[in-house]
Amino acid sequence: MHLKTALRSCTSVVKGHIFKGPQLFNVTLTTNTRCNFRCKYCNIWKREESELTTSQIEDLIDQLSAMGTRRLGLTGGEPLLREDIGRLIDYAKQREIFVTLNTNGTLVAERIKELGNLDIISLSLDGDEDVHNLHKKDGAYSQVMRAIEVAKEAKLKVITTTTLTRINLNAAGFILRKAREMGFKAAFQLLHHPQSASGDTTSFLPSHDEYRETIRELISLKKRYPSMIINSGRYFEILLNWPDYRRVVLAKSPFKVRCWAGRFYCHIDVNGDVYPCHQLLKSITVPNIQHMPLREALKNVPPTDCVTCLAGDYLEYNLLFSINLSALRNLLYTFQR
Repeated sequence: MHLKTALRSCTSVVKGHIFKGPQLFNVTLTTNTRCNFRCKYCNIWKREESELTTSQIEDLIDQLSAMGTRRLGLTGGEPLLREDIGRLIDYAKQREIFVTLNTNGTLVAERIKELGNLDIISLSLDGDEDVHNLHKKDGAYSQVMRAIEVAKEAKLKVITTTTLTRINLNAAGFILRKAREMGFKAAFQLLHHPQSASGDTTSFLPSHDEYRETIRELISLKKRYPSMIINSGRYFEILLNWPDYRRVVLAKSPFKVRCWAGRFYCHIDVNGDVYPCHQLLKSITVPNIQHMPLREALKNVPPTDCVTCLAGDYLEYNLLFSINLSALRNLLYTFQR
């Protein structure tokens, strides 16, 4: 199944370069901003906005299916706080969409029976117990470890995401030891969320030299464990040469990476606002799927002056959609058991 998905994904990328207009390969949906955590580098729980209803999201899924979308990523807040999350996962799978879900892990054990149709469950893991709890809250580490165990017992594919701050720059070795021990894959990212979602994270930003030393370590680890770390080698090379880690988005880029946001992928916010990507949250006026079909909304998304960004998912998407061989190879690693 996963090999079939990878091949279909590659086919979609090629078709997207042939045909004009949006060819939505991938859509990320913020299902809710409610969260039971207060992570140090995230402020999304402070956003009090109405959520799309079950029927509205099911209608969106129907539209995505009709547009040939291959992957739907469900994120929050904490998506498992939505009572209908299992129903939404099942609905998307019935339409042959690859479904991923980001979670802090606290509710995985009690809701595991509803998650059986997930293709990938992505859990936030920022380091050992002391570090993870410091980033998240007391007890968070034991909860995410339990979530990984329960997800693996349920035969779900598990990926962890580690956000690197000045507190956990040495976390990679620990994460990979746990990955070998428990059978999951790992992704690493720098601080990148827009202030509208994270608040001011300046105090958690390492120095340029500290970030670069950590990225060099990750490049070395990627060569040793190519399939265990799902970030591509080119992704790490770009991060290593990023001119200023205080600037997440570049209007002019020294890298040969084109931004495909709004054409091959987009972000749909909790209230139905359609953004090219999450980096632009609240910074531009955008259409809403409650007022028009998604295909029409995409045509009305304003153009942006972004060239590239260091946001983990988006940089990988842009490499993939630019048919970078390192990113394509990594897509297969991601789908491997």
